[in-house]
Amino acid sequence: PAHGERISKKVESLSSGAGTGSSVTQKAQLIQELRQKYPIAGLLKVAAMARSTFYYQQKVMLIEDKYADLKEHIRTIYARHQGRYGYRRITASIQQSGVAVNHKTVQRLMTELG
Repeated sequence: PAHGERISKKVESLSSGAGTGSSVTQKAQLIQELRQKYPIAGLLKVAAMARSTFYYQQKVMLIEDKYADLKEHIRTIYARHQGRYGYRRITASIQQSGVAVNHKTVQRLMTELG
């Protein structure tokens, strides 16, 4: 069988379909998992991803989230007030606890957290 036929259906489902909704990060994670079993060149071709993009995503995945503590603080305050606090009140609460944080940062992180 041709090389493309051997590769997992998971990777084939990620290939260049605009409607798949797969992010570049998800593709990179899947390629990382399958690279022990298949050649990386073939995986990248099927996933329609540039080699440089794959290695960049690997590097990004290794970097720790610099806002992890702040996200946890936001979750705690949000849960304590049963979802009634918005970003402005959460920002004020965090600032009252002695942490300097911009309201835009809190708003962005709350959007990420859902």
